[in-house]
Amino acid sequence: MRGAEFESRVQSNKLDATYGEVPRGIMVDARGKKLVLNSPSFSIILKKNFFEDAADFEKTMTALGEVLGEKPESLFAGAGIDYSQKDFSLLPAEFALFTGAPPSAALIIQSDAERFPGVFVSEGYQRSYPYKDAFSHIIGFTGLVSPGDIESEYSIHDIIGKSGLELMYEDILRGEKGKRIIEVYAFGRVVRERTFDEGEPGAALVLNIDADLQMFSYEVLRRHVAINQKTAGAVVVSRVRDGAVLALVSFPGFDNNVFQGSRSKKDVERILNDTSSPLLNRTVESAYPSGSSIKPVIAAAALQEGVIDPMRTIFDPGYIEIPNPYREGEKSVFRDWKAFGDVDMREALAWSANVYFYIIGGGYADEGIKGLGIERIKKYAGLFGLGFPLGIDLPGEASGLIPDPAWKQKARPNDPVWRVGDTYNVSIGQGDVLITPLQLNSATAAIANGGSVMKPRVVREIRNEAEKDVRIIEPEVLSRGFVSDDVLKVVREGMRRAVTAGSAWALADAAVSVAGKTGTAQTETQVFDRNHAWFTGFAPYESPEIAITVFVEKGGGGATVSVPIAKEIINYYFSVPRGDNRH
Repeated sequence: MRGAEFESRVQSNKLDATYGEVPRGIMVDARGKKLVLNSPSFSIILKKNFFEDAADFEKTMTALGEVLGEKPESLFAGAGIDYSQKDFSLLPAEFALFTGAPPSAALIIQSDAERFPGVFVSEGYQRSYPYKDAFSHIIGFTGLVSPGDIESEYSIHDIIGKSGLELMYEDILRGEKGKRIIEVYAFGRVVRERTFDEGEPGAALVLNIDADLQMFSYEVLRRHVAINQKTAGAVVVSRVRDGAVLALVSFPGFDNNVFQGSRSKKDVERILNDTSSPLLNRTVESAYPSGSSIKPVIAAAALQEGVIDPMRTIFDPGYIEIPNPYREGEKSVFRDWKAFGDVDMREALAWSANVYFYIIGGGYADEGIKGLGIERIKKYAGLFGLGFPLGIDLPGEASGLIPDPAWKQKARPNDPVWRVGDTYNVSIGQGDVLITPLQLNSATAAIANGGSVMKPRVVREIRNEAEKDVRIIEPEVLSRGFVSDDVLKVVREGMRRAVTAGSAWALADAAVSVAGKTGTAQTETQVFDRNHAWFTGFAPYESPEIAITVFVEKGGGGATVSVPIAKEIINYYFSVPRGDNRH
């Protein structure tokens, strides 16, 4: 009976490959605190070849919109498709229409396949980030795969890492999807499963980051930025002996949960259009003039090259004059922020005396000092990790810039000549010098640990529970042995003096002994309270454990803005038991 009808139905049955999602690998901090969670999620997938015609498609979309509580136009807008044209032929063969569907809606769709031909429910997992803003730049977020992301192992409705560690460790976190071949008859109902592979969950990341320190640092930075009526800043805290990054804070952050599932388009646009650029990771992706915070590097280079004895004094009247080679009888004047009189290297570091560093960097005939010159400055800056990416395990790391004659010739064709004044500016971290907070922190750690520049690392271990395998990411030395212990001892003493009787004096009563260097870098506005405010240092002075760098964008003075932030973080770190994270 009804043989012809049943034969027609059988012939229209389809074999369809579907992939079973596996839990994406989680992330935990150095003490095991979960930073990422997986929750069950349902995605609505459309497959065009199951619709008979445009009318059938439109009828199905109307029914689907009723179940999901959304108009078809809104559903398609969330998937980046213009539904208003209602041109069935323009649709992709398969695409994810909606992610994060309510379980009740998913159940209705699955149980009434004849009402929803071509509509499939993909059961998977959705990421949630409990610490939001404080960890947003480290962890990043996931999203639907885009056409540019698609490779052979991805399908159009897959979730993929888009930023932060989610992007950097995508291959490790995503795992291996399960696979099944199903037979579906013309109305979309599953007849039988042919094969099934359960897949393998993603591996977990164990970070060097201390979640409590990260959150505390974020809150301190946020509060001080608000108090000083500024908009942005960064904090980096690392362990000096091995480059482990304990805190990496970029403010403002953002709620990375907004990018999960089919969230409000307005919420996403609010983040994308925010003029304070919350998506920008200022610790690694942006480079800024360093101001005087670069002076410990210049001091180490000058001592190592024998440019000056650390005990020799230079008279600082508050400015330096050099003949103008292009206008006879005229002089170019380079000013200090005050007149210091006679200063040696330790005092010059303590009080950030510009004239002293002009002379040891660019030379000065009246003092009989030749100076390092730009070639040697660039050489040592590079050895300390300035001017190139350090290779941190986060995306988008900026190179920074230590300018030289070749660079100026290309960048400034209308003024290509390198002058002594250019070298003077580089010697105090001005002119075209650009460094990232991470680079400055790494250089500071090298001064503290005896001269080893370590590769900064956010992830400590990769744990594959399925294979019972743990891969420890070992410390890596980028450079070492380019300055002597005696040289670094003098630089450390000068940085310590900056705290006991210099520009960073507010740290003198910190919980532990601190050594450091302030920096106030001029911006294009040349207005003091629009200068970039820096502090970089290490503690304890006698036996360095951590390096800390604080940056406030257009914050004013480093001594008045960044030092108080560093003090709160240092006091917290050494007052709260850290457990295994300190060892």
